[in-house]
Amino acid sequence: MEFLKKELEMYKHFIGNKKFNINSIKKVEGKSLEVGDIFVIYTEFFPIYGIVIEKNGTLNETLFLTTELFLASSKAIRIKINHLADEVAMTHIVFYIFDDFATSHCEVIGKYEDLDKIKKNFEVLDSERYTGPREEFFNLEIEKLTPFYDLFFKKINEKIDEIEKIDEDKKILKIKIPGNFKKSEKAEILAADTKGIRGENFVGLVKENSLFIYPKDELIGKNGFVMYKNEKIYEGVIPEVLVIENFAEFATKSFENDLKLEVI
Repeated sequence: MEFLKKELEMYKHFIGNKKFNINSIKKVEGKSLEVGDIFVIYTEFFPIYGIVIEKNGTLNETLFLTTELFLASSKAIRIKINHLADEVAMTHIVFYIFDDFATSHCEVIGKYEDLDKIKKNFEVLDSERYTGPREEFFNLEIEKLTPFYDLFFKKINEKIDEIEKIDEDKKILKIKIPGNFKKSEKAEILAADTKGIRGENFVGLVKENSLFIYPKDELIGKNGFVMYKNEKIYEGVIPEVLVIENFAEFATKSFENDLKLEVI
C-alpha cells in the first residue's frame, strides 16, 4: 500500500493541474476506427490511449488504456504498443469517440485481435472494487477524460435535437416502465458529466430526467421487443431512439443490467 501511495503522489505531481482543451488536440491523418484498433490522441500535455471494443454506426465505444502500470489493477491485461509508452494496461473506464473526430485526431498504432479476451478482462475490472490509492488514481484518470465526455454529450444532444425535428412516430418511441417495478430506494440519477448508460446493444443519455436509449444500428427498423426485468414492455419496430420518460423513478444501475433489446 505504501508503494502505491508513493506512485500516486508521483503521478499527481506529474499531472498537476494539467487539463487539455478539446480544441488544442493535435490533428493527424486518421481514419474511421474499427473494432480492435488501438489508437492514440495527442493532447498538449500527454497522450491518451484507447482500444475500440464496440462500434455502432459512427460511434466507437472505447476503453481507456493507462500508461501507469503500477497503479493499474493487478488483474488488468498489459499490452505492448512500442509507442511513446512501451506498454499500457487495461482499465474499466469507458469513453466514446465519433468517427468524425477520429479521422482528424486519432492515430491507429496497433490492433488487438482477441476481443473476447479484452471484453472478459473488462468485465473483471468493471466488477472490481477499488479503494485507497487506486480509487483516487482512477478518479483522476476519469477526470482527465472529461473533455471527451463533454464532446460526446454535445454530439448526442445535437442528434436528439435533429431527430426531434423529424417525424416522431417513425424515429422516436416514448414509453414508461410499469409502476410495479419501482424501487423503494432513492434512484441514482445520472449527472451530465457521467459516462452515460451502456447496455449490451445500446448506449443511453439522460436529458431532462428522461433516458434516451440509442440502439445499435443493426437493431433499428427491425421487429423486436424491449424487456425490463424479464417482462416485455414493448413489442414492434425498434426505433432510432427509445425514450424512458419516467426514468427518474428508478435506480440507474437497473437499466444497465435489466433493460434488454432483442430482435424477433
